[in-house]
Amino acid sequence: MVLAVAGGAVVSESNRNLLVRRARCIIWLDAPTATLVARTGRAKHRPLLDGDPVGALTTMRSSRENFYQQIATHKIATQSLSVAQVVEAVVGLCGLSNSLTVNK
Repeated sequence: MVLAVAGGAVVSESNRNLLVRRARCIIWLDAPTATLVARTGRAKHRPLLDGDPVGALTTMRSSRENFYQQIATHKIATQSLSVAQVVEAVVGLCGLSNSLTVNK
């Protein structure tokens, strides 16, 4: 099973411990703040980003980055990758079946 958790999930120590204990593969999907601003700008409502998305994402990154580094077994820089390429990378890194379907 592939489980996508929200970025803030790593803030909780109990969540980090659970992920490390139960997951055989934890992938940190990373992108520069400018890319994240562009991607999140497509959503209709992002309360945490209202007003100052660059500042909010920069603050979130700085407060969470160490947690991601602690638990990730792999890191994928997604800035220049398509969804299909990210899926392919996840499948390869985690040794999953290549019969995954990407929902858009």
